[in-house]
Amino acid sequence: MPTPHHDPSVLPAGLPTPIDDGACLHLRGAAMPGVLLRRHDGGEVSAADVASLGERGVVMFFYPHTGVPGRAPGAGFAGEAWDTIPGARGCTPQSCGFRDAFGAFARLGVGVAAVSTNTTAHQGEFVGRMRIPYPMFSDAALALTRAMNLPTFEFPVGDDGPTTLVRRMAWFVSRDGGGAARVREVWYPVYPPDQNAAMVLRWLEARDGVTVEPARASDTAFVRGVLASQWNTRRVWARGAAHDPYTLPTVIARREGRAVGMAVYTTGAAEFEIVALGVTERGAAVAPMLLDAVEDEARGAGAGKVCISAPNSATEALAFLQRRGYVMTAIRRGQIDWYRRSEPGIPRVAPGGVPNRDEIELERVIT
Repeated sequence: MPTPHHDPSVLPAGLPTPIDDGACLHLRGAAMPGVLLRRHDGGEVSAADVASLGERGVVMFFYPHTGVPGRAPGAGFAGEAWDTIPGARGCTPQSCGFRDAFGAFARLGVGVAAVSTNTTAHQGEFVGRMRIPYPMFSDAALALTRAMNLPTFEFPVGDDGPTTLVRRMAWFVSRDGGGAARVREVWYPVYPPDQNAAMVLRWLEARDGVTVEPARASDTAFVRGVLASQWNTRRVWARGAAHDPYTLPTVIARREGRAVGMAVYTTGAAEFEIVALGVTERGAAVAPMLLDAVEDEARGAGAGKVCISAPNSATEALAFLQRRGYVMTAIRRGQIDWYRRSEPGIPRVAPGGVPNRDEIELERVIT
């Protein structure tokens, strides 16, 4: 029976806040598969081709199930109410947030696409009723959900769609140098859902104007300055070896042509190693783009992993790398002290009072 007061565009007070259960840690850097998704208007497209919706890439946001005004969701399999499931309520506000910001995404050269396990008929009605300007894709066959091991929950939705619903998240997908569409960033869990579009837009705006390219001869002074500010040394040390950074492959991040970050790395058949990663601009743009560039180079060369080392005192860097999918593989006690015998300029104590003593190695397996 219709429930006239039910309005899915409104977020009630007191909704439970979803927590990060780690179910999306495997997605960053993953290649989009060639499974087919159905558009809300009935057409089909490969998930790998969705990135072509924007010149620079596409934001794909995922939602469980859009509601219908006056039709409150029924009870779940265990009698639970929809609004008691963390992250379930809010599909209409999330979708409308991307609708209202659609022009801003387009000006950045970024497309928008929505994905759910809803049927195309359900999505088509929603697109027409809410004047949605971007495509909605149905994964009712669960092809993408299963291929990428997406987080889901079960709930009887009361239409012809599956009872398996995908949890709310958002991705930024763009192509690497080889043309493969890859997940570059993941927002999960998403809360509050009506702020998802604004959050993603701020992230994209921070990257606007930033490019990553091989270093030029004129970048030597910039590299020297970054190394001096980090370690006060000319050489860089990693995994027990000294490296001359001016003879190694280097990529430079530039904002509007001005150098703002660098990554110096070694190459190998099995692995690439980043021996120096430094930025002069804090924020969510430069360091991730440098990592993406080196990882793409490693993939293109057929290497299976990228390694990087950091001192024990670099707590922010260690946290950042782990969020990006890097896993600690070794702790070399006293390694920084050993480097200091040859490089007395290496500080004994880092800003914040943490001693520089040990070297921590991390790696990321790439595919």
